[in-house]
Amino acid sequence: MSGNDAFELVSERGWSRGLNTMLRSGLARWFKTRMWWVQCLIWGSLVGSILATIAFNPQPPPPADLYMIFMVLSAYSRQWGWSSSCKML
Repeated sequence: MSGNDAFELVSERGWSRGLNTMLRSGLARWFKTRMWWVQCLIWGSLVGSILATIAFNPQPPPPADLYMIFMVLSAYSRQWGWSSSCKML
């Protein structure tokens, strides 16, 4: 039986066996591109502008509006971030 050189032998035990290898491979594919800089700049400016709008508003927004903004951003941030990164990979 012939071996496969693409696999790397790991000596860890338990649920994290091979996790380091998988993370290193996945993160290397992501950080070797320029797309992660673009994502950081877009998300940083988007969240910063929303927070600045709330912070420098002369009238404080009602708590229900703050809760709605938080829930919308937290619900969609995973889909938006992952969908654009998956298209690139």
